Amino acid sequence: CQKSPGPLTSIVMAGLQTRNLGAQVMIDAMKTEGKRVSTPFWQRLSLLNDIAIVSPMLGLLGTVIGMFYAFYDVNRSVESINALFDGLGIAVGTTVLGLIVAILSMLFSTTLKIRFMNVLSHVETEALALSTLMPKKEV
Repeated sequence: CQKSPGPLTSIVMAGLQTRNLGAQVMIDAMKTEGKRVSTPFWQRLSLLNDIAIVSPMLGLLGTVIGMFYAFYDVNRSVESINALFDGLGIAVGTTVLGLIVAILSMLFSTTLKIRFMNVLSHVETEALALSTLMPKKEV
């Protein structure tokens, strides 16, 4: 475990260090270590979710700014019409960009969450199997 540091080996090490205290203490130690090593992942995943939530709002802000720019000084001249279309282009572009970032962030977040939950399930199963292999504490 010490030669290959990582989340899984850290959990196994927590179990091995408490194996003489009984199966339940060993399981509890591995659960506690599992929560400790998984916390940074959940924090990063939360940041990705925040990006997915905020990006459409930034796109909407760009839309509002683009619309303001488009209609700020409109008169019936050709230059004014060109400025109107430039502003509308900015508005649509920022909205689309915000939605693309949000959708990709949500898909990536969901994919990572599913993979991580599968890994946690596997680690939990293996940790439980390890605890059944350890000799029982005599009472």
